[in-house]
Amino acid sequence: SLDETLKFIDAFNIDLKFFDERLYREICGGKLDIVLDNLKAIYEGKNKHGTHLEITTLLINGLNTDENHIRSNCKFVLEELGEEFPIHFSRFFPMHKMRDKSPTNVDYLLRAKEIAVDMGIEYVYLGNMPADNNSYCPNCGELLIARERYCNSDKNRIKDGHCANCGHKLNFVLK
Repeated sequence: SLDETLKFIDAFNIDLKFFDERLYREICGGKLDIVLDNLKAIYEGKNKHGTHLEITTLLINGLNTDENHIRSNCKFVLEELGEEFPIHFSRFFPMHKMRDKSPTNVDYLLRAKEIAVDMGIEYVYLGNMPADNNSYCPNCGELLIARERYCNSDKNRIKDGHCANCGHKLNFVLK
């Protein structure tokens, strides 16, 4: 069972491809409700087993870049997982079976991050693009972790899981 599996896994990053049942079925061959149920179950395992969970959504021009799609995704995170839950929006590049789509417009990713932050999600990251992907304290705005191309270059602003500046408890796994 999933609960038994959670005992052995420290962290998950689950791809939430689309927040639309039709697109999930047509493009992924899966069911959105199963993915959402598993996300909720893994999140519940966080309290029981200490499992860390993050979501990544690959934004693809014309499929899941509209604001309603982004807002639905963020609403699920806020209502089911909490504002301290990390979410990643990644840039799509044409590959494999989707060579007919163009790379995601950077403005869509920047807008997705803006929407998520405005809705109250504390940890929002952008992937596959050169952008500010650093981690900041959601309470005081202090730079906590500076990143460059998927490498952490500075972690000295975190002390025992808290912001060294204001003491805010952070949702980070640093082992």
